[in-house]
Amino acid sequence: MTYTCIRSADPGYVTRVGDVIVRYCPDHAEALRSAGRVDTVLVTTSGELILAALAELWPGRPVVVVSPRPAARLEVLRARDLVAEPVTTKAGLRRQVLARFRAGGVGFLVLAPEQLAEPDVAAAVAASSASVLVVDEAQGVSEWSHEFLPEYVRLAAVVSGLRVRPPVLALTMTAAKRVREDIVAEFGLSDARHVAGDVDHGHVRLAVRHVDDEDGRWRLAEAEVLASQGSGLVHVADRARAEWFARVLGERGERVAVHHDAMPGRRRAEVRDAFLAGLVRVVVVAGSGEWAGGKEDVRFVVHADDPSSVDVYHQQVRRVGKDRMPGRAVLLHRPSWDAGAAEDKFDEGAMARVVRALRWPGGLSRTELARQAGLRRVELARILPALRQVGAVREIGRRALTHAAVGESDERLAELASAVFLRGRAIEHARAAMVRRYAQTCQCRRRTLLGSLGEVRGEPCGNCDNCDQGEPARGG
Repeated sequence: MTYTCIRSADPGYVTRVGDVIVRYCPDHAEALRSAGRVDTVLVTTSGELILAALAELWPGRPVVVVSPRPAARLEVLRARDLVAEPVTTKAGLRRQVLARFRAGGVGFLVLAPEQLAEPDVAAAVAASSASVLVVDEAQGVSEWSHEFLPEYVRLAAVVSGLRVRPPVLALTMTAAKRVREDIVAEFGLSDARHVAGDVDHGHVRLAVRHVDDEDGRWRLAEAEVLASQGSGLVHVADRARAEWFARVLGERGERVAVHHDAMPGRRRAEVRDAFLAGLVRVVVVAGSGEWAGGKEDVRFVVHADDPSSVDVYHQQVRRVGKDRMPGRAVLLHRPSWDAGAAEDKFDEGAMARVVRALRWPGGLSRTELARQAGLRRVELARILPALRQVGAVREIGRRALTHAAVGESDERLAELASAVFLRGRAIEHARAAMVRRYAQTCQCRRRTLLGSLGEVRGEPCGNCDNCDQGEPARGG
């Protein structure tokens, strides 16, 4: 099996990672070679293979990996026979791992974002010969990213404040200029090298099909998949829709599988391997989570639901045609439908009720907390990130939530969390508006898409449905 970053006459760098041949474009190859010398922001949709290649390029030099999904990264690295260890909470084992890391006996030290701030970990990183500090999914530091993570804001402050650290390699799945600028600013990477790779992906044909209702959406999605040649991906909004649509395709005789972030790691690996081997033709992917299929000959992607942002859409389109052969990306869009309209009302008293309920002795489960605050579970899930961002809530064990007791009054915490929530909602609305603009434009779709990412393209692409109709020349 082969993963191609970008096919070119000069592949730049070729290596074997387990049973996968990895071929990088010259820009990515040079970025990886220099990652141990200069800070780098690297746009990639295949972070796991980038990590594995670092072991080849910097033998004998350990790598620090900070990831919001440390268990998943650890599993992938170990599956490729690389020596990777987590930082555990068990004191004895933790000391052993950090000592081995300082001595060069651990190839990859895998951390959760909050662990880098812990004194023994920071000291071990400073005392080690680590070649690079990898910040996985670095787009999480930007509020403009759909994957914004409050803990990454705190991580950025820790990284920028380290007195001694190896060069930073910030991996981001989004090519949006605004997100990359946030990464540089927040992590203090003022002299960082930016490598975006093939942002254009002009060999993939872009098209939008408008639908009038939900029945029409699914009929058209089914027709698009059945009429397509080769392997492909279907993106839907959530797990329930993914499982239902996979059953529909299966009943039509398709070799189909489902992928979502809630799946056990072993099952995700089975789906990926079956897709790579051609045993599965279509994978239905739920949400905007990471799909690390690594397959170079994906021929099509169908978005049955609007993506959460143009950043997400661009990432997912770039998974088509990594072998530089023609592919196509189809978005099914319902012009009259605004998925966020039904959730647009904000109960200003909800934050205060949740903060007060968090005072319950011993903490509450999410179901109990929602009941105490007079909310549905889905409503609570929408506002919890804002409460976490202002430090109003912490977890007890795996299931219970309680008040973080940060010294602010309940009223002040509710006020701060409401401001964070409303700012986040405004960004969500702006992202949704950009998706609608892309879906409803009469201009060249590729020029519109790249423009939304901060990339300027002068001429129409000639490889989208609007260019086929000559609409850009008429001025839309």
